[in-house]
Amino acid sequence: MVGKLGFKQSALDHSVFHRKRNEEHTIVAMATDDMALTSKQESDIIKLKSKISQHWKITDGGKM
Repeated sequence: MVGKLGFKQSALDHSVFHRKRNEEHTIVAMATDDMALTSKQESDIIKLKSKISQHWKITDGGKM
């Protein structure tokens, strides 16, 4: 799924994915059925959550 969204897997930690486009730099850390998202812009996170929710039912625990 993350590959289809333009993310690349980290060579150092295979549960971490990153994507850099123009000013966007988003990082996704995954563990079993949980994930943490971080980005410089909150709007990037909102867009990503929207894309993910088109494929899976997700819950949002809010900001960490």
